[in-house]
Amino acid sequence: GYQFQNDLTACQIPGQAGGEGVPADKSLPPAQSFLEWQGSGLALTGFKRKEDGSDILVRFVNVTEKPVLLQLQKSFWMQAAYRSDILEREKEALTGNKQNQYEVQIAPFEIATFGIRIRRA
Repeated sequence: GYQFQNDLTACQIPGQAGGEGVPADKSLPPAQSFLEWQGSGLALTGFKRKEDGSDILVRFVNVTEKPVLLQLQKSFWMQAAYRSDILEREKEALTGNKQNQYEVQIAPFEIATFGIRIRRA
C-alpha cells in the first residue's frame, strides 16, 4: 500500500444544500468532515460506494504491532454501520457508545473493512 500512494485532488464546486442522504434543511459546512474517525496507527486506505450503490465502504489498516481502537463518529447521514469483508458482504453490526461513536478494536496489521448504511430522507 505504501508504494502506490497518490496525492488527493481537490476542486471547487458551487455550494449546494442537501444532497443524497442529507435532509433538505441540513447542509455540510466546509469546516465539517464527511467522515470523522480517530485511531493512532490506523491508515484509511479505502473509501468508496458499495458495488450495488447502496452503502459507503471504508477500509483501515493497522500499521502497528499493537491493537488499536478505531473510533468512528456517528453522523446524521448514517443509519447504521457494520463490519464487512473484502467481497463487500455484510457481517456483524457495530453498536454505538455514549459519545455517539462506533468503537472497534483493530488487531495488529489487520485490514478492516466497514460498511455504513446511508439514512434516506
